[in-house]
Amino acid sequence: MPSYSQPLPVRSSPSPRVRAMRTVPRCRALLVTLALVLSAAGQAGAAWNVTTETIARITYGATNNAAIWGYHQPIVVRSGQRVYCALLEPHGEGMAQHWSLYERGPEGWQRRWSSPQAGLLNQPPSIVADGQGYVHAFAWPEGVFTRWRFAVGTPDEPRRDRPVSPYDDLYPYAGAAVNAAGELLAVASYWSQNLYSVQLSGAPRWQNGVVAYHPKRPDSPSGYDRQAYPFVAFHGRAAHVFTTQDIADAEKIAAGAGFTYSFRNLHYFYTPEILAQPFARLLVIDVEPSRGCVHNDDLLIDRQGNVHLLYQYMVHEGDWSDVRTVHAFGPPGGPLQHVELGAPGAFNSGRLWEDADGRLYGVLPRYTTLHVAPLAADGGLAAEPENLGIESTGWGYYGRFFLCAARASAEGAPWLEGMYSVQFSPTESEARYFRAEPVPPTAVTDPPAATESAARLRLQAPRPNPFNEGTALSFSVPAGIPAELAILDLLGRPVRRVRLGTTAAAAGGQYAWDGTDAAGRPVASGVYVARLVAGAECRVQKVLYLR
Repeated sequence: MPSYSQPLPVRSSPSPRVRAMRTVPRCRALLVTLALVLSAAGQAGAAWNVTTETIARITYGATNNAAIWGYHQPIVVRSGQRVYCALLEPHGEGMAQHWSLYERGPEGWQRRWSSPQAGLLNQPPSIVADGQGYVHAFAWPEGVFTRWRFAVGTPDEPRRDRPVSPYDDLYPYAGAAVNAAGELLAVASYWSQNLYSVQLSGAPRWQNGVVAYHPKRPDSPSGYDRQAYPFVAFHGRAAHVFTTQDIADAEKIAAGAGFTYSFRNLHYFYTPEILAQPFARLLVIDVEPSRGCVHNDDLLIDRQGNVHLLYQYMVHEGDWSDVRTVHAFGPPGGPLQHVELGAPGAFNSGRLWEDADGRLYGVLPRYTTLHVAPLAADGGLAAEPENLGIESTGWGYYGRFFLCAARASAEGAPWLEGMYSVQFSPTESEARYFRAEPVPPTAVTDPPAATESAARLRLQAPRPNPFNEGTALSFSVPAGIPAELAILDLLGRPVRRVRLGTTAAAAGGQYAWDGTDAAGRPVASGVYVARLVAGAECRVQKVLYLR
């Protein structure tokens, strides 16, 4: 069993499992705003308004890394009214790829700048916004750690410098963060040590230091037990780093495994005063005794200065049905409490988000669909996670979501917004932006004070749901008011439409949908919305179709 930094029990907040969706959407990417307004009956979570936009279409070779790739670093960030995104753009095979900075301004998404098509890259840059009119990108072409500084909203060429020393490979995984004063902290993981560079107000240049030295690991061909994939947070002059173990596993190499690295422990590093006090190390979890697997997913420092970590572990590596998503939280430096979110196998990866009122949310993918739930004071789920209707595909069998994290912007993260990918073919994908906002309770349909006609307008949840061959929607409509039932995709476009006409008395009925459009063609797997309208009243239900 795993060992934790403190002998505290791991509590579990219940959440039923759902079938994973592993399909590619076939709709054209447009700017859309979809209010997922749900019937209040039986809904534990709040409804959300969701907007999605296309950032760019990316073509890459069959042997390229996926265009959207990364575990830890912020690659989406907000600066005032503008949003920025860093993307890899392959131009050949293998590691032949450069990166581009995209900017969302008054005219929508546009490519702001592209790096030269030279210098191999392993991951896209980390980007942060300092609140002083600049966006900073950190990357390591050819293993040379580099910072580019972009002026917000201008076409000017970026300024470039090197925060830390060059490396001799492409894998000094790095992260970056900014504090409210606009000061910058970058952390890179080399085989022998994790290094940091800090740029404080008024300082003429970067100042460098060491987060942690890595112990020797004789059974690893790299020779070290490295802590890599750093999540970084900078809160005042206090610095937080959350890492996962990264060893070249001799047993896997000898066995000819496709993936030869092992992740068996997580560490959290903290200093209350960068440059003045060394980092203290705290073991978060260790599954090495069981030969399990762990991975860090997010790091958030809330408005009260408390630390929140999100991570996953499985007791036995490869047992994906038993993967656990855990929220660990406590004061800066620890100790930490560990609380499981949902049932084993319910989620894969995840992020944390704090809204403008200080409410903390878990942003939790279920394979390709994105769910959001508020977190309770005890660290668990306060409600059943709400499906935002976003489907991300590509990079293996599930998509990845990247959020505008508070640690990446001096202005915080007032909205839940970020990026996901949609893969159309083995060599073509699309990067998309999303923004989600909770709907105020007064906006939810079926309010307590319903009108007489609305009281007789009903649309029951479809049965079965999810469905494959067919589902039935039971409804009732008021007298004397024309009614219509429609099946809509997540862009709000009608797939099927049934005009129910006007009845002399309140009437009920049932509509069977077989997963086809008006022309009888099968629709793509995914989430659809059943909408019943009578006069000014409306009822909606979500429908999940799995081919």
